[in-house]
Amino acid sequence: MISQTTGPARLTEIDTLPRDRAGRRRDTRHHIHATSDVRVVRVHPDHDGPTAVRGADRAGLDYRLRVAPYRRNTCLSPHAHAAGQCTHHEQIVAGYTRGPDHAPWRTRPTVHLWDQ
Repeated sequence: MISQTTGPARLTEIDTLPRDRAGRRRDTRHHIHATSDVRVVRVHPDHDGPTAVRGADRAGLDYRLRVAPYRRNTCLSPHAHAAGQCTHHEQIVAGYTRGPDHAPWRTRPTVHLWDQ
């Protein structure tokens, strides 16, 4: 893979994250003996901008987008949830606009992931 990470033609951005204890133990059970760190490689990171801009972008500070209606299933008695003796309330949340009124609209193609 191309490893150019600096300059205007930057093609990848690599982050190294520590593997949590549960993940290391799971790897050991499955006979996976690798390093304890996880490398996350983002190809073409300039598509989304630098990491600081992406963080502000996700917070909804500089654009508007339309959130589609969705269903919310709320547990009304979480203390009894583990025992299976709880009740749930399903509610339909109406669609809404997220972001400040003066910000431009952000449009991106919708990607649907279908699981077999």
